[in-house]
Amino acid sequence: MQCEDIIAFLELEAPLFLQEEYDNSGLQWGNPEKEIEKVLICLDFSQEALKTAIKEKAQFIISHHPILFKPMKQIHTGFGKGAMLADCIREDICVYAAHTNFDAAGKGLNEYLAKKLDLLHISGLNLHFREALYKLVVFIPAESLEKVQDAVYKAGAGWIGNYSDCGFSVKGIGTFKPLKGTNPYVGKQGELETVDEYRLETVVPEHRLNDVVKSMLEAHPYEEAAYDMYRMEKKGYEYSLGRVGNLKKSMKTDEFVQYVKNRLQAPNVRTVGNRKDVINRVAVFCKKKRTHW
Repeated sequence: MQCEDIIAFLELEAPLFLQEEYDNSGLQWGNPEKEIEKVLICLDFSQEALKTAIKEKAQFIISHHPILFKPMKQIHTGFGKGAMLADCIREDICVYAAHTNFDAAGKGLNEYLAKKLDLLHISGLNLHFREALYKLVVFIPAESLEKVQDAVYKAGAGWIGNYSDCGFSVKGIGTFKPLKGTNPYVGKQGELETVDEYRLETVVPEHRLNDVVKSMLEAHPYEEAAYDMYRMEKKGYEYSLGRVGNLKKSMKTDEFVQYVKNRLQAPNVRTVGNRKDVINRVAVFCKKKRTHW
């Protein structure tokens, strides 16, 4: 597939609007239209990662931390980032970063960490972003209802909690008169036409609006589809920078430290606090502060 197709998939799961103001997630460099057959994934885009990508003939590198975190005023191709950029251009390698947006994503790094620790009743630790919801209303000829429904649901519409493909349709009569210069799906120019149509309603999260409308218009048979978009008072998914949940059983601090080491396959764990405390509830927060950079 093309580089931009992979990016579109990544940004459906971890939209760029979730990133912190100081962050620089997204395409670092490369041609979005490049054909991709092999991908390398790394924590940091380092010289070692680049050498591995070249050896493995990967055309696309996805790193967690952005290599272009601050603007580059000079590009020296003899060392450092400049040399890596030059090598990527020479080898035609695209580089992408998913950082704080992936930390906060619904299926992102904090969610993964909470599940890796087998926490129960996982919820958001703090509110980072609450997405707006929209109601899509579109009028469809009866024979095309299922085709348009499938298109908008596959593009990301119709999600309510853990339910997908949610929508409502009601049958009615549509009227229109094709004027000069039109190419109507049914009817003739200059004549009033009545058609059996369905009014389809479904919910769309803000970050999927463009994809849903595009898919709807591509599937709709009319030359000019009639549709409306309403912003809803009800808010959408709440994104959090961390997660919190309960342990399956209480543990003393030393026992929990060993549990974390085993679950994360970590040889060392740094701790602060009273080693005699009993732990029942755990918060995870993997986002790094700006001072790290």
